[in-house]
Amino acid sequence: MNDALKVLLLLLCLNLPLLAGTAELEQPQPAVSQPQGTALPHRSDEDRRMYHFILKKIDKTDEDADAFIRRYISSDFGLYAYRPNYFLPFAYASAPYPIWSETGATAGQEYEKKYETEFQISLKKLLSFDLFGLNEAIVAAYTQKVWWQLYSGSAPFRETNYEPEIFVTFPTSEYVDRHSGLKGVRFGFAHESNGRGGLQSRSWNRLYIGTLWQFGNLFASIRGWYRLPESAKTSPTDTEGDDNPDLTHYLGYGDVTLSYLAGKHQVSLLLRDNLHFRGGNRGAAMLDWSYPLPYAEHTFWYVKLFSGYGESLIDYNRYVSKAAFGLSFSRGIF
Repeated sequence: MNDALKVLLLLLCLNLPLLAGTAELEQPQPAVSQPQGTALPHRSDEDRRMYHFILKKIDKTDEDADAFIRRYISSDFGLYAYRPNYFLPFAYASAPYPIWSETGATAGQEYEKKYETEFQISLKKLLSFDLFGLNEAIVAAYTQKVWWQLYSGSAPFRETNYEPEIFVTFPTSEYVDRHSGLKGVRFGFAHESNGRGGLQSRSWNRLYIGTLWQFGNLFASIRGWYRLPESAKTSPTDTEGDDNPDLTHYLGYGDVTLSYLAGKHQVSLLLRDNLHFRGGNRGAAMLDWSYPLPYAEHTFWYVKLFSGYGESLIDYNRYVSKAAFGLSFSRGIF
């Protein structure tokens, strides 16, 4: 339980202005190591007052140390939101989840509650901009999703998925942008796993290519991926080899994300399908909505609906229908 509270505290601490997500297609803003009196971007009045108060309390030493201190106080280390960061205390599934152990799922054993808590932490860091003279952005990102049986007896974390990735985004030419709406093309590598052992272990590596589009207030991302092959296991309990050879039968080979901005509302739809239309067709759809809380910057009401396969890695081959409600601390469009 102590570990769970630590992670929850970390998530709440992420509700900082550094999560004011900006698309990496734009040239990054200067760091906060600027002359005194410069206003902090994307900051509330309270943040600015606290920043200048703390800055006055720190003794000046040399230029390099002063620049570091300014960055430290402002929490500006070039970290930005990647995917939505959210905390959903109420998430209700249509059926209870099976309990897994290192020997697999035990028939008839399920978590006692159909409802649980979900949260996601997702950050990105710009590694390089315009390295090759093409206005391209090289970015490292990390996303962690947690499904927490908060309302069960010992409140265990039912599943945790970890996804580090690295990608490069190339913007399109002005001509292509103006005539097609295509803003950029992205190439990336992603690893995803659940950090477990035995028959609970789930993992995969993939290369992907994505296209980023804008049509007025409608933004679209279309991705296709290739799963990097792994050797077959010699036995189900083998620690080496592919944990889930049929994973793409359920998660498919790509996804489409649509995001629409209507005033302060944002509605997004993710679609995934394995394209097996002659039999064995499987996919998923996720719809979410967010709206700003009054008098709270970078905090939004957040509703998420999911139906299909691949909600989490442990249950990638299990059909799930679920509704969740809570708060998000950032938004994204690509």
